[in-house]
Amino acid sequence: FAILFLWQIPHFLAIAICYRRDYERAGIQIFPAVYGEESAKRQAFVYTVGLLVASLLLVPLKVAGVLYFATAIGLGGWFIWVCLRGMTPSAGPGWARQLFIVSLIYLPALGVGLIIDKALF
Repeated sequence: FAILFLWQIPHFLAIAICYRRDYERAGIQIFPAVYGEESAKRQAFVYTVGLLVASLLLVPLKVAGVLYFATAIGLGGWFIWVCLRGMTPSAGPGWARQLFIVSLIYLPALGVGLIIDKALF
């Protein structure tokens, strides 16, 4: 539950930043429009760090092993790195789309890592 909950926040924030103008024209209040894009980027980062922590908890809980651990570290690090890049002044408009794509890859890849870990170990 924690992984899915924490994953959806940066995923949605990436969509909201990408399509902020469309949401505003439709009169729909979304986080980046109400609190600003910089605040949305910080929230995406905080939830992504929490996501990494939650995903790693499966190892000490004996749900997953070393292969999953490596997968979670790699994917979580990539997700966090993309979030951090968005906070730099040089982050262009394509950053939010990249974060969205990373979020789409992250969740199924993490699941595949868990499946392979359980199948091999």
